[in-house]
Amino acid sequence: MGNADIDRFSGEAAEAPVSSYCWYCGAEIRLGERYFLHEEVRVCADCVKDYAYSVFERDARIKTAGEE
Repeated sequence: MGNADIDRFSGEAAEAPVSSYCWYCGAEIRLGERYFLHEEVRVCADCVKDYAYSVFERDARIKTAGEE
């Protein structure tokens, strides 16, 4: 780890700068972190399953077997 990665006051590694925010929960997405992009919506890894379900639920049609 180079000196640029050390917080000169605490001696600990500095946090990466915030790159963007999760649309679903508002969490910070820091430089170097992975996230998901769907139709220009950024979603953090912690929210991707809930987000995907909400999109599916929004777009899917509920049917009853035998009543099509």
